[in-house]
Amino acid sequence: MLANYHTHTECCKHATGKVIDYVEAAVSAGVEILGMSDHTPFPNNSLWPEVRMAYEELDDYIKEIDEAQTKYPQIKLLKAFECEFIEDYSSFYNEVLRGQYGADYLILAGHMIHGTSPWNRLGMVKSDKEELKLYANYLVKAMETGLFKFVAHPDVFGHFYLPWDEEAIAASKYIIEAASHYNMPLEINGYGLRKPEIMTPQGYRKQYPLKGFWELAAGYDCKVLANSDAHKPTDIIAKVEEGYQIADQYGLKKVEFVW
Repeated sequence: MLANYHTHTECCKHATGKVIDYVEAAVSAGVEILGMSDHTPFPNNSLWPEVRMAYEELDDYIKEIDEAQTKYPQIKLLKAFECEFIEDYSSFYNEVLRGQYGADYLILAGHMIHGTSPWNRLGMVKSDKEELKLYANYLVKAMETGLFKFVAHPDVFGHFYLPWDEEAIAASKYIIEAASHYNMPLEINGYGLRKPEIMTPQGYRKQYPLKGFWELAAGYDCKVLANSDAHKPTDIIAKVEEGYQIADQYGLKKVEFVW
Protein backbone atom coordinates (compact mmCIF):
# COMPACT_ATOMS: atom_id res chain seq x y z
CA MET A 1 0.00 0.00 0.00
CA LEU A 2 1.63 3.25 -1.14
CA ALA A 3 0.57 5.91 1.36
CA ASN A 4 1.66 9.18 2.91
CA TYR A 5 -0.13 10.46 6.01
CA HIS A 6 1.93 13.62 6.58
CA THR A 7 1.44 16.42 4.03
CA HIS A 8 1.54 20.22 4.23
CA THR A 9 0.32 23.02 1.99
CA GLU A 10 1.14 26.68 1.43
CA CYS A 11 -1.33 27.52 4.20
CA CYS A 12 1.35 26.78 6.79
CA LYS A 13 3.58 29.52 5.35
CA HIS A 14 6.63 27.27 5.06
CA ALA A 15 5.44 24.90 2.30
CA THR A 16 4.38 25.39 -1.31
CA GLY A 17 1.36 24.23 -3.27
CA LYS A 18 -2.35 23.81 -2.68
CA VAL A 19 -4.21 20.63 -1.75
CA ILE A 20 -4.99 19.85 -5.39
CA ASP A 21 -1.30 20.10 -6.32
CA TYR A 22 -0.39 17.42 -3.78
CA VAL A 23 -3.29 15.21 -4.79
CA GLU A 24 -2.34 15.37 -8.46
CA ALA A 25 1.28 14.58 -7.59
CA ALA A 26 0.10 11.65 -5.46
CA VAL A 27 -2.11 10.27 -8.22
CA SER A 28 0.78 10.51 -10.70
CA ALA A 29 3.06 8.68 -8.24
CA GLY A 30 0.56 5.87 -7.68
CA VAL A 31 -0.19 6.81 -4.09
CA GLU A 32 -3.32 5.03 -2.87
CA ILE A 33 -3.88 6.89 0.42
CA LEU A 34 -2.99 10.52 1.08
CA GLY A 35 -3.48 12.31 4.36
CA MET A 36 -3.55 16.10 4.15
CA SER A 37 -2.22 17.14 7.54
CA ASP A 38 -1.34 20.80 7.69
CA HIS A 39 -0.39 22.45 10.98
CA THR A 40 -3.54 23.09 12.95
CA PRO A 41 -4.71 26.66 13.33
CA PHE A 42 -5.76 27.93 16.73
CA PRO A 43 -8.79 30.07 17.56
CA ASN A 44 -7.90 33.75 17.40
CA ASN A 45 -4.61 32.70 15.76
CA SER A 46 -3.21 32.70 19.26
CA LEU A 47 -0.17 30.43 18.93
CA TRP A 48 2.69 30.45 16.41
CA PRO A 49 0.69 32.09 13.56
CA GLU A 50 3.87 32.42 11.50
CA VAL A 51 4.07 28.65 10.87
CA ARG A 52 0.43 27.59 10.41
CA MET A 53 -2.75 28.43 8.59
CA ALA A 54 -4.92 31.22 9.91
CA TYR A 55 -8.07 30.08 11.65
CA GLU A 56 -10.08 31.85 8.94
CA GLU A 57 -8.57 29.47 6.35
CA LEU A 58 -9.86 26.33 8.03
CA ASP A 59 -13.12 26.12 6.07
CA ASP A 60 -11.31 26.52 2.75
CA TYR A 61 -8.75 23.86 3.72
CA ILE A 62 -11.50 21.31 4.34
CA LYS A 63 -13.36 22.39 1.20
CA GLU A 64 -10.22 21.93 -0.93
CA ILE A 65 -9.81 18.36 0.36
CA ASP A 66 -13.46 17.52 -0.36
CA GLU A 67 -13.26 18.98 -3.86
CA ALA A 68 -10.04 17.12 -4.63
CA GLN A 69 -11.59 13.85 -3.46
CA THR A 70 -14.52 14.40 -5.82
CA LYS A 71 -12.18 15.15 -8.73
CA TYR A 72 -9.88 12.17 -8.03
CA PRO A 73 -12.00 9.32 -6.60
CA GLN A 74 -9.24 6.80 -7.35
CA ILE A 75 -7.24 8.00 -4.34
CA LYS A 76 -8.32 7.85 -0.71
CA LEU A 77 -7.99 11.34 0.77
CA LEU A 78 -7.96 11.87 4.51
CA LYS A 79 -8.45 15.07 6.49
CA ALA A 80 -5.94 15.60 9.24
CA PHE A 81 -3.98 18.11 11.26
CA GLU A 82 -0.50 18.09 12.75
CA CYS A 83 -0.89 19.33 16.30
CA GLU A 84 1.25 20.45 19.16
CA PHE A 85 -0.31 19.22 22.36
CA ILE A 86 -1.61 22.20 24.29
CA GLU A 87 -3.79 20.94 27.11
CA ASP A 88 -6.05 24.01 27.08
CA TYR A 89 -6.96 23.19 23.47
CA SER A 90 -7.90 19.54 24.02
CA SER A 91 -11.60 20.27 23.56
CA PHE A 92 -10.84 22.27 20.40
CA TYR A 93 -8.94 19.32 18.95
CA ASN A 94 -11.68 16.87 19.87
CA GLU A 95 -14.88 18.84 19.38
CA VAL A 96 -13.93 21.21 16.56
CA LEU A 97 -11.23 19.50 14.48
CA ARG A 98 -12.44 15.93 14.94
CA GLY A 99 -16.10 16.73 15.52
CA GLN A 100 -17.20 19.77 13.55
CA TYR A 101 -14.63 19.42 10.74
CA GLY A 102 -14.53 15.64 10.63
CA ALA A 103 -10.78 15.15 10.84
CA ASP A 104 -9.92 11.51 10.22
CA TYR A 105 -6.94 11.73 12.55
CA LEU A 106 -4.65 14.11 14.40
CA ILE A 107 -0.86 13.87 14.42
CA LEU A 108 1.09 14.59 17.60
CA ALA A 109 4.22 16.67 17.07
CA GLY A 110 6.70 18.68 19.05
CA HIS A 111 8.85 21.08 17.08
CA MET A 112 12.15 21.53 18.79
CA ILE A 113 13.73 24.55 17.19
CA HIS A 114 15.42 27.04 19.49
CA GLY A 115 13.29 30.10 20.02
CA THR A 116 10.02 28.49 18.92
CA SER A 117 9.35 25.69 21.39
CA PRO A 118 6.72 26.48 24.02
CA TRP A 119 9.28 26.05 26.78
CA ASN A 120 11.66 28.58 25.27
CA ARG A 121 8.87 31.08 24.89
CA LEU A 122 7.88 30.63 28.51
CA GLY A 123 11.46 31.06 29.65
CA MET A 124 11.58 27.54 31.10
CA VAL A 125 14.63 26.22 29.25
CA LYS A 126 17.91 26.44 31.11
CA SER A 127 19.92 24.01 28.98
CA ASP A 128 19.65 21.53 26.12
CA LYS A 129 19.39 18.71 28.67
CA GLU A 130 16.46 20.46 30.33
CA GLU A 131 14.72 20.99 27.01
CA LEU A 132 15.25 17.33 26.09
CA LYS A 133 13.55 16.22 29.32
CA LEU A 134 10.68 18.64 28.76
CA TYR A 135 10.24 17.34 25.22
CA ALA A 136 10.10 13.70 26.31
CA ASN A 137 7.65 14.47 29.11
CA TYR A 138 5.53 16.49 26.69
CA LEU A 139 5.22 13.64 24.20
CA VAL A 140 4.36 11.07 26.83
CA LYS A 141 1.71 13.29 28.43
CA ALA A 142 0.17 13.89 25.00
CA MET A 143 0.10 10.17 24.18
CA GLU A 144 -1.90 9.57 27.35
CA THR A 145 -4.80 11.68 26.02
CA GLY A 146 -5.78 9.33 23.22
CA LEU A 147 -6.32 12.31 20.90
CA PHE A 148 -3.62 11.39 18.41
CA LYS A 149 -3.09 8.58 15.90
CA PHE A 150 0.69 8.67 15.68
CA VAL A 151 3.73 10.68 16.74
CA ALA A 152 5.50 12.66 14.02
CA HIS A 153 9.31 12.65 14.07
CA PRO A 154 9.61 11.57 17.73
CA ASP A 155 13.39 11.86 17.43
CA VAL A 156 13.34 15.46 16.14
CA PHE A 157 15.17 16.42 19.35
CA GLY A 158 18.29 15.43 17.40
CA HIS A 159 18.01 18.84 15.77
CA PHE A 160 19.08 20.62 18.95
CA TYR A 161 20.44 17.89 21.25
CA LEU A 162 23.61 16.88 19.46
CA PRO A 163 25.36 14.15 21.50
CA TRP A 164 24.09 10.59 21.62
CA ASP A 165 24.65 10.09 25.35
CA GLU A 166 22.91 8.83 28.46
CA GLU A 167 20.44 11.73 28.37
CA ALA A 168 19.46 11.04 24.76
CA ILE A 169 19.13 7.32 25.46
CA ALA A 170 16.97 7.91 28.56
CA ALA A 171 14.66 10.33 26.72
CA SER A 172 14.37 7.96 23.77
CA LYS A 173 13.50 4.99 25.98
CA TYR A 174 10.86 7.01 27.81
CA ILE A 175 9.19 7.99 24.53
CA ILE A 176 9.42 4.50 23.03
CA GLU A 177 8.14 2.79 26.18
CA ALA A 178 5.12 5.10 26.24
CA ALA A 179 4.43 4.51 22.56
CA SER A 180 4.49 0.77 23.16
CA HIS A 181 2.23 1.08 26.20
CA TYR A 182 -0.33 3.28 24.44
CA ASN A 183 -0.07 1.38 21.13
CA MET A 184 0.94 4.64 19.45
CA PRO A 185 2.83 4.32 16.14
CA LEU A 186 6.03 6.34 15.79
CA GLU A 187 6.94 8.00 12.51
CA ILE A 188 10.20 7.61 10.61
CA ASN A 189 10.22 11.02 8.99
CA GLY A 190 11.17 11.55 5.36
CA TYR A 191 11.68 15.29 5.73
CA GLY A 192 14.50 14.61 8.14
CA LEU A 193 16.03 12.19 5.65
CA ARG A 194 16.00 14.96 3.05
CA LYS A 195 17.74 17.50 5.28
CA PRO A 196 21.52 17.99 5.35
CA GLU A 197 23.66 16.32 7.97
CA ILE A 198 24.97 18.22 10.98
CA MET A 199 28.16 17.92 13.00
CA THR A 200 27.86 16.32 16.45
CA PRO A 201 30.35 15.10 19.06
CA GLN A 202 30.13 11.67 17.37
CA GLY A 203 30.65 13.09 13.86
CA TYR A 204 28.23 13.95 11.06
CA ARG A 205 24.70 12.56 11.17
CA LYS A 206 21.16 13.37 10.13
CA GLN A 207 19.32 15.79 12.40
CA TYR A 208 16.69 13.04 12.47
CA PRO A 209 15.85 10.19 12.10
CA LEU A 210 18.37 9.13 14.72
CA LYS A 211 19.97 5.73 14.26
CA GLY A 212 20.27 5.23 18.02
CA PHE A 213 16.59 5.98 18.59
CA TRP A 214 15.41 3.32 16.14
CA GLU A 215 17.97 0.79 17.39
CA LEU A 216 16.42 1.21 20.83
CA ALA A 217 12.90 0.92 19.40
CA ALA A 218 13.80 -2.54 18.11
CA GLY A 219 13.83 -3.73 21.71
CA TYR A 220 10.20 -2.79 22.34
CA ASP A 221 6.82 -3.88 21.04
CA CYS A 222 6.08 -0.65 19.20
CA LYS A 223 4.73 0.14 15.76
CA VAL A 224 6.22 2.45 13.15
CA LEU A 225 5.19 4.08 9.90
CA ALA A 226 7.15 6.11 7.37
CA ASN A 227 5.89 9.37 5.92
CA SER A 228 7.26 11.98 3.54
CA ASP A 229 6.25 15.03 5.61
CA ALA A 230 5.89 16.69 2.21
CA HIS A 231 6.34 20.44 2.02
CA LYS A 232 6.17 20.61 -1.77
CA PRO A 233 4.23 18.47 -4.25
CA THR A 234 7.33 16.88 -5.77
CA ASP A 235 8.13 15.36 -2.35
CA ILE A 236 4.73 13.69 -2.03
CA ILE A 237 6.24 10.25 -1.42
CA ALA A 238 9.90 11.23 -0.99
CA LYS A 239 11.99 9.04 1.31
CA VAL A 240 9.04 6.88 2.42
CA GLU A 241 10.68 3.78 0.98
CA GLU A 242 13.94 4.66 2.71
CA GLY A 243 12.02 5.11 5.96
CA TYR A 244 10.61 1.60 5.69
CA GLN A 245 14.09 0.31 4.89
CA ILE A 246 15.16 1.68 8.29
CA ALA A 247 12.22 -0.16 9.86
CA ASP A 248 13.28 -3.37 8.14
CA GLN A 249 16.90 -2.87 9.17
CA TYR A 250 15.92 -2.93 12.84
CA GLY A 251 13.09 -5.42 12.57
CA LEU A 252 10.45 -2.87 13.55
CA LYS A 253 6.75 -3.62 13.28
CA LYS A 254 5.30 -1.63 10.38
CA VAL A 255 1.75 -0.29 10.30
CA GLU A 256 0.13 0.93 7.06
CA PHE A 257 -3.29 2.16 8.19
CA VAL A 258 -3.70 4.90 10.80
CA TRP A 259 -7.30 6.10 10.60
